[in-house]
Parts: sequence; C-alpha cells; structure tokens
Amino acid sequence: MQTMIREQQDFAATNHSLVFKFLNKKHLGEDEYYDIVIFGYLRAVQKYIQRSELHRYKFSTIAWSAMETDVKNYHEYKNRHMRKAVCCSLDQVIPNTEDLLLGYVIPTPYNTAESLEDSLLWMEVTSAITKKQMDILQMKVAGMSEREIAREYQTSRDSIKNIIEVIKERIHDLVPA
Repeated sequence: MQTMIREQQDFAATNHSLVFKFLNKKHLGEDEYYDIVIFGYLRAVQKYIQRSELHRYKFSTIAWSAMETDVKNYHEYKNRHMRKAVCCSLDQVIPNTEDLLLGYVIPTPYNTAESLEDSLLWMEVTSAITKKQMDILQMKVAGMSEREIAREYQTSRDSIKNIIEVIKERIHDLVPA
C-alpha cells in the first residue's frame, strides 16, 4: 500500500468509525479482525479520494465492500488445507505401539522399491479386512484414540480394542517373517 497523502489521512480519520460499525454489524471481534479489515478500509480511502467517479457512491459502500473482501480472503486463507496440516516429527513414537517411530513407517520418496512394497502391503491389508475394520484402521492411523473411535461407532472401547487386535493379527499374518 502506498503512503497516504494528507487529504486521505484526514478522510480516513474522519470516517474511521465505519471500521467499528462493520466489525459490530458482522459480529467480528476487534482483537482478531481489526488488523484484517483496516487494510481494506485504507485501500478504499485511497481509491475514493483518487478516483472522482467513485463519488457517485457513498464512501461507506466502497469501504464496506473492501472490508468484506478482506474478511472473505482471510477466511479462505485460513481454511486452506495446508493451514490445517498436522505437524509431527518423524522421531515421534506412534501411540499404542512398542516404541515404533513414525519415521520407520513412512516411505521415503528416494526409495521407490520400499514405497512400492508398502503400497502393495497396504493393498493386501485392505483386501484382508472388512470395510468397518478399514475405517477403524484409518481413524487409528489418523491419530484417533480407541475412546474417540468407540464414540464415533457408538460402541464400547473394549469392542474397538478387540477389532484393532483382529486387524493387527491379520496384518501380522500378511507380513513375511
């Protein structure tokens, strides 16, 4: 954003209450959203002062639109998949295993033979277990606890533990000794 001239600064100060009206009307907290909407507001001030053809509209209409755009862009930015990624270390121990590190079960991109082996093993596993067992396995791999999975299936934790034991046995039978 370019530096504002004195006329723009005065106009921005005079109409600054629009920012708070916008936040209140949209039920947006000042702590989180003020810094987001203020830039749209200031861009609207600059455009409104520089472009006389915009004077046929109320300034509040121009400012409101710019602030809405910035809030929309903020939400799109925050909801991108990469912003929701779960971060973890390859040295992290996988829950409910005997000190098995995450780095040992994730195939590296440099070893395609190992990656292919893992893919083939995964295909074998999926063919050896039921759809429900597969869903439970995916939930477990995603990091859900037995209690959370039991809640999802509206069953007991012991029931889920038994299903997971059956899955482990089937996987154990598939893995060559």
